[in-house]
Amino acid sequence: MRFAIAAFASVLLLPATAGATALNDYCSPHGGLCEGVQWDMPHVTLGIHSFSRTGNYQLCVRYRTARRYLCRSFSLGYEGSDRHGSTVRFQRHFPHAHHGRYYASWRQSGRVIGPPVAFQY
Repeated sequence: MRFAIAAFASVLLLPATAGATALNDYCSPHGGLCEGVQWDMPHVTLGIHSFSRTGNYQLCVRYRTARRYLCRSFSLGYEGSDRHGSTVRFQRHFPHAHHGRYYASWRQSGRVIGPPVAFQY
């Protein structure tokens, strides 16, 4: 079981490239869900991958001083081996007028999926 969780966590984000750094991520204790942030200069990519979840979800992002999250809807696509996932480029889908700390949160059916993750832009 530990191998399965470690293998799943290793495919959480996009394939590693030179200069890519994972800034923050979360995997559930049972290993069925992982979410995280990858920074590959100059792009920030937010990803979610799951063995148990399918369908649509919301990705919500806020700047550190903002009171509310801005949410956008996306779909979890089939990635093979009973795994579904999605990656979203931060700059393409969310306004980013400020540089600094942002928080991202994933939601499905009105419920938050895991804790928010933080990243610098």
